[in-house]
Order: sequence, then C-alpha cells, then structure tokens
Amino acid sequence: MLPIDMKGTWEAMEECSKLGLAKSIGVSNFGTKKLSQLLMYAPIPPAVNQVEMNVGWRQEKLREYCREKGIHVTASSPLGANGASWGSLAVMESPLLKEIAAAKGKTVAQEDLERLKLQIPQKRGFAGEFNIYEDGPYKSLDELWDGDA
Repeated sequence: MLPIDMKGTWEAMEECSKLGLAKSIGVSNFGTKKLSQLLMYAPIPPAVNQVEMNVGWRQEKLREYCREKGIHVTASSPLGANGASWGSLAVMESPLLKEIAAAKGKTVAQEDLERLKLQIPQKRGFAGEFNIYEDGPYKSLDELWDGDA
C-alpha cells in the first residue's frame, strides 16, 4: 500500500472544484488533528466531514471544531453499524432508547435520530477493534487516532 499524500490529493480535489467538476469537496473520518493539518495548506476548506456519530458517540469536540471552521458534519451510521467489522446494533438495542421510544409512541430509530442533538450518557466507549495492517499507511493506533473522543 502506498503512503497517503493528503496534500496532493486535496490539491487535486480543489482543482476539480475550480473546474466545476465538483460542487463541494469534503473529507471522511477526519478528526481535529487531521483537519487542522489540512486547513494549514488548503485554500478551499472542506465543505463537509462525514464521521461515525450516534447517541453513543456524539463527537462533541469534533463537531465544535467543525462549527468554528464552517465545516458541516454529516453522521455516518447514526443507527449503529450493523454488518461492519467494527460495528454493532448497540444503539438500536439500547434498553433505555427502547423505553423512551415506547413511552413516546416512536420507533427506536426515530428517537435515536432525534437524540443526536441531546446527550444520553453511556457506560462504555467503542467496543470494536481497529485494524492496522503492516503494509497500510498507519503503523499504530497512535498514528491513526487523532485523540478526539
């Protein structure tokens, strides 16, 4: 696997934007560290950052950073990540969300999406595993992880 050339890739995306080939350009799964690195050399900032976000993982610090920089945040897997190697149905199977939804006459999915703007405390964090490959661009979790929570 080749190393990631984030600057070169972003410059190519900016060129697509300048040529009218892309209305907006954005990133996916960037934490505050990677976004700040990108913004140091990007004349055109990303319009959007798509990250995993649900009631159990609200990405508060990242959302505030993006708000300050004018970057829209889009939630991926807002109902959990069933079927992904790292995901689970923890959100949809939450006894608390089931109870709240039933009391309001809503589905768990409706209540979950509504609560993305509210905080529901959770006992544990991420329960999945990160995959680091010997030939991949990141050699350790420390290299991959921005430190955002």
